Parts: sequence; structure tokens; C-alpha cells
Amino acid sequence: MRGELSSPREERDACHSNHGTLYSGKSGAGERETETVYTTDPFNSADDLGRSTSSSNVLELFPIRVHEDIYEVAGRARHILAYWLGGTSYDIDNIVILLSEACSNIVDHSGDAGIVTIQKYDRKHCIDVNLAIGDLGRGIRQSLMAVHGAISDTCAGYIEQALAGLSARPGERGGQGLGTIQRIATESGGSLHIRSEIGSVLAQASGTTTHDGLYFFPGTQIAITFRSKRAV
Repeated sequence: MRGELSSPREERDACHSNHGTLYSGKSGAGERETETVYTTDPFNSADDLGRSTSSSNVLELFPIRVHEDIYEVAGRARHILAYWLGGTSYDIDNIVILLSEACSNIVDHSGDAGIVTIQKYDRKHCIDVNLAIGDLGRGIRQSLMAVHGAISDTCAGYIEQALAGLSARPGERGGQGLGTIQRIATESGGSLHIRSEIGSVLAQASGTTTHDGLYFFPGTQIAITFRSKRAV
């Protein structure tokens, strides 16, 4: 099967920062610029996602399926963050909380597997650590509706309810929630961006921005920026 592309696609994408690199898994694209080659070869996550479990500088695309995956990725992230951020243990602890809570939502609510990546960007007076966590599960709206019924007319409204503390966990038990993720990220000077189905919410220290009526995309995608201040 062939299709025209507007730009070349490489077999491997790489995101680079000054000291940190995050590589994505291989794609099935061929080397020629004008066509894509699709393969029927099965995807082996052990080969494509697990190049180095001991790296102090790279956390590749990491699959999240069960709670044991969260413990593993949190441990690997802590090792990498110590290399990136040095002795700022308070920031490292907060980033691990962000990562663990967001990944727990995949296991507890999505009904599907997810994936997580971490990247960092060196700024003049700080280091931005970016977390991206996503799944193709049932999304925030359906998760909350299953427990609380129809509580909003928009997908963005359901996201806002989740940020305000409404939980899809039975009896309100469980983790610290999206509200805590928002607080930790924004208090650092960073941000939280959540997209689920056709709605999105961007939370910053200055306030929140909502959008609805976006193109439908299943599940929930979360982008977190945590800003770690450099020692002077």
C-alpha cells in the first residue's frame, strides 16, 4: 500500500535537548521520500522500546499496562532525574509524583494500555522537565459518567470536573488526582495540558483555558511541564 507524503519520514525520530535525548520507537516508513511502506511484521516492544534500562540520560517510550509498570518507570525516572537535576531532591520527588499519578489513571480508568515519555529542556535560569502520558482508552468523560452520570454538556467540562477533584475511583479512594498534578505543575511555573475526546484544558498559574469541538481522539493525552529552578 502506498501513499504520498508531504515530507520525508525517517525510520526513527529523535527529540534532542542540550543534555537529554528521547528516542521514539521505529516506524515502518521506507527510505524513499514519496512513499510509505507498511509492514506486517509484529511489533516487539522489548526490541523497540527497551534499548537501555540502565541509562541515566534517556527514558524511551515506556508502555504502561499494570501497576508494576508504574513502579518500574518511576524508578527509572528517578535515576534519570537525579542525573538531570543533581541534588534537587524536592523537585525530583514532585516529578515522580506527577508521573506516578498520571500513569495510575491509565491503569485505573482507561481500560487500555498507555505510554509515557520524559524530556528535558535547559533554559537560562531553569530546567523544564516535560512528561507526556497518553492512552487510547475510554477517556475522562466516559470514566466519570460511569460513576456520576451526566454532569456536563462538554468534554472540557468533564476535564474541569476531574481537575476540581471529582474522582472516578469507587468511594473516592486512590491517588492524589489531577488536581494535585495541576497544583504541583503550576506552582513550579509549569503547566498541565489535558486532551480527551473532543475537549482540552490548559492549566497554568495565570488560569485555565478550555477548548471544545476539537477533532475526536480517543482516550486521554496529558502533557505536563515541571520547571526546576537552577541553583545560583
